[in-house]
Amino acid sequence: MPEHYSQNENPLPIEEWVAKMDQAIEQICSLGRKLLETHSISAEAKKVAQEWSLADRLDQEESALRELFRRARAILESIESARAAMVDPSAEADQRHRAMHVAVDVIHENLPEIEKAFLVSRHSALDLLRWADRSGFVEGSSLPATYRASYSELVSCTPVFKPRLEAMQHELLRQKDRGHVHEDVRHLLSALTRYNALADSARAFVRSIVQPPFELVFHDAETFQDDWEGIDVDRHGDLATEINDCCQLLLYDLDQFHRKVERVEPELNAGLDASLYLLPNEEWRVIFTVDEDPVFHEMRISLLRIVHESKYENALSDVIRELYAGWNES
Repeated sequence: MPEHYSQNENPLPIEEWVAKMDQAIEQICSLGRKLLETHSISAEAKKVAQEWSLADRLDQEESALRELFRRARAILESIESARAAMVDPSAEADQRHRAMHVAVDVIHENLPEIEKAFLVSRHSALDLLRWADRSGFVEGSSLPATYRASYSELVSCTPVFKPRLEAMQHELLRQKDRGHVHEDVRHLLSALTRYNALADSARAFVRSIVQPPFELVFHDAETFQDDWEGIDVDRHGDLATEINDCCQLLLYDLDQFHRKVERVEPELNAGLDASLYLLPNEEWRVIFTVDEDPVFHEMRISLLRIVHESKYENALSDVIRELYAGWNES
């Protein structure tokens, strides 16, 4: 075994991590509710908060965060058992493989539910912050910044956990590369790689909440506002969430952003490029542009149209004609 896999290595501090996560969740949820209450001072703020079901969503955020870390704990405990068996010189091969097999099963069972819980908590946090920045904006309030900062506690154990889990992943990879290894080694390597990838994505999301690399600035064109008013108000919350979540990916997961959207590429004169995108959501189609302004440290999202799929082609033609008049290839 490599040096970082010596049998004297201390076990993962899971109980300490659990205590920290419980405190972090309490703080995040308390601040979220305080933010919603304190910033609901205008009729518009109250209206949008109700349309987006923010109060209910904050309850869902708390439940999702607790579910996420409950299942993450189960995964970490199974990984720790497998790691302990791997470094125990007295453990038989069957014991090691059995511990690996259990860890694989636990990861496969819990990872999809962690992904679902992560999505719920992510949506809630992003929508609350967008609401506070727009409809519920209060001059001089420090609550949005405090709420953002509270998320940093969710990754406070990263310096301890991340290198240890990656070391285990590298050891499994080393064993696999030697060839003729037990299938449980390959399966655990695959499962651990998936878990580490999800953990990295979650950490990137938290960093984008705590200290966004750019300020995400939304502009609703009049055409978009007209479209929006024509949509059943019961759909506003879900659609706003999807738009917000998709655009927030620009700050921490570009690959996922490009998987969610379609790039629209009108025929333009040589050397010109369009930053025009389509976000499909069930029967709705959102047309928008993305422009990065490094001088003002902004990522500008211009929402141009939101139409039913049956009207998409005509709406897109109108957008292209208006945006790129004189720039199209003849």
